[in-house]
Amino acid sequence: NKGYEGDHAKTVAQLVEYCHETSVLMDVMSVMWMRLRDAKGNQWKHGLLALQIIRNLLYHGPLAAIAEATDGMDKVRQMKQYKDNMRAQVCQSIQQVAVQVY
Repeated sequence: NKGYEGDHAKTVAQLVEYCHETSVLMDVMSVMWMRLRDAKGNQWKHGLLALQIIRNLLYHGPLAAIAEATDGMDKVRQMKQYKDNMRAQVCQSIQQVAVQVY
Protein backbone atom coordinates (compact mmCIF):
# COMPACT_ATOMS: atom_id res chain seq x y z
CA ASN A 1 0.00 0.00 0.00
CA LYS A 2 1.69 3.14 -1.21
CA GLY A 3 0.90 6.40 0.58
CA TYR A 4 -0.21 9.63 -1.06
CA GLU A 5 2.79 11.61 -2.29
CA GLY A 6 1.07 14.84 -3.37
CA ASP A 7 0.37 18.06 -1.50
CA HIS A 8 -2.20 17.02 1.11
CA ALA A 9 -3.34 20.55 1.98
CA LYS A 10 -3.82 21.52 -1.67
CA THR A 11 -5.76 18.35 -2.41
CA VAL A 12 -8.07 18.83 0.58
CA ALA A 13 -8.64 22.48 -0.44
CA GLN A 14 -9.61 21.33 -3.95
CA LEU A 15 -11.96 18.72 -2.49
CA VAL A 16 -13.62 21.40 -0.35
CA GLU A 17 -14.09 23.54 -3.49
CA TYR A 18 -15.66 20.63 -5.38
CA CYS A 19 -18.03 20.09 -2.47
CA HIS A 20 -19.80 23.37 -3.18
CA GLU A 21 -21.84 21.21 -5.53
CA THR A 22 -24.41 19.46 -3.34
CA SER A 23 -24.18 16.09 -5.08
CA VAL A 24 -20.41 16.01 -4.58
CA LEU A 25 -20.76 16.99 -0.94
CA MET A 26 -23.20 14.16 -0.25
CA ASP A 27 -20.89 11.62 -1.90
CA VAL A 28 -17.84 12.90 0.00
CA MET A 29 -19.63 12.86 3.35
CA SER A 30 -20.85 9.33 2.67
CA VAL A 31 -17.25 8.21 2.19
CA MET A 32 -16.13 10.12 5.32
CA TRP A 33 -18.70 8.30 7.50
CA MET A 34 -17.57 4.98 6.02
CA ARG A 35 -13.94 5.84 6.79
CA LEU A 36 -14.79 6.70 10.38
CA ARG A 37 -16.50 3.33 10.80
CA ASP A 38 -13.46 1.38 9.59
CA ALA A 39 -10.90 3.35 11.63
CA LYS A 40 -9.63 0.41 13.67
CA GLY A 41 -6.20 -1.11 14.03
CA ASN A 42 -3.93 -0.37 11.10
CA GLN A 43 -6.71 1.66 9.47
CA TRP A 44 -6.49 4.45 12.07
CA LYS A 45 -5.42 6.92 9.37
CA HIS A 46 -8.82 6.50 7.71
CA GLY A 47 -10.45 8.05 10.76
CA LEU A 48 -7.88 10.79 11.21
CA LEU A 49 -8.01 11.92 7.58
CA ALA A 50 -11.81 11.72 7.50
CA LEU A 51 -12.04 13.94 10.58
CA GLN A 52 -9.58 16.41 9.08
CA ILE A 53 -11.59 16.61 5.86
CA ILE A 54 -14.86 17.04 7.78
CA ARG A 55 -13.24 19.80 9.84
CA ASN A 56 -12.09 21.60 6.67
CA LEU A 57 -15.52 21.23 5.11
CA LEU A 58 -17.10 22.79 8.19
CA TYR A 59 -14.60 25.68 8.23
CA HIS A 60 -14.35 26.40 4.49
CA GLY A 61 -17.05 24.42 2.71
CA PRO A 62 -20.62 25.18 1.81
CA LEU A 63 -23.30 25.74 4.45
CA ALA A 64 -24.81 22.40 3.47
CA ALA A 65 -21.73 20.76 5.02
CA ILE A 66 -23.06 21.70 8.45
CA ALA A 67 -26.31 19.81 7.84
CA GLU A 68 -24.42 16.83 6.42
CA ALA A 69 -22.02 16.78 9.38
CA THR A 70 -24.86 17.03 11.89
CA ASP A 71 -26.28 13.77 10.56
CA GLY A 72 -23.12 11.90 11.57
CA MET A 73 -22.17 13.62 14.82
CA ASP A 74 -22.70 10.37 16.74
CA LYS A 75 -19.72 8.92 14.86
CA VAL A 76 -17.61 12.00 15.62
CA ARG A 77 -18.60 11.79 19.29
CA GLN A 78 -17.36 8.18 19.35
CA MET A 79 -14.03 9.28 17.89
CA LYS A 80 -13.58 11.70 20.81
CA GLN A 81 -13.12 8.56 22.93
CA TYR A 82 -11.00 6.70 20.36
CA LYS A 83 -8.96 3.93 21.96
CA ASP A 84 -7.00 1.25 20.22
CA ASN A 85 -3.91 -0.83 20.80
CA MET A 86 -1.91 1.79 18.93
CA ARG A 87 0.49 4.39 20.20
CA ALA A 88 -1.01 6.85 22.63
CA GLN A 89 0.04 9.70 20.33
CA VAL A 90 -2.12 8.29 17.49
CA CYS A 91 -5.17 8.03 19.74
CA GLN A 92 -4.58 11.53 21.05
CA SER A 93 -4.31 12.98 17.53
CA ILE A 94 -7.61 11.40 16.51
CA GLN A 95 -9.30 12.55 19.71
CA GLN A 96 -8.06 16.13 19.27
CA VAL A 97 -9.40 16.45 15.72
CA ALA A 98 -12.69 14.85 16.80
CA VAL A 99 -13.03 17.50 19.53
CA GLN A 100 -12.40 20.23 16.97
CA VAL A 101 -15.12 18.83 14.71
CA TYR A 102 -17.59 18.17 17.51
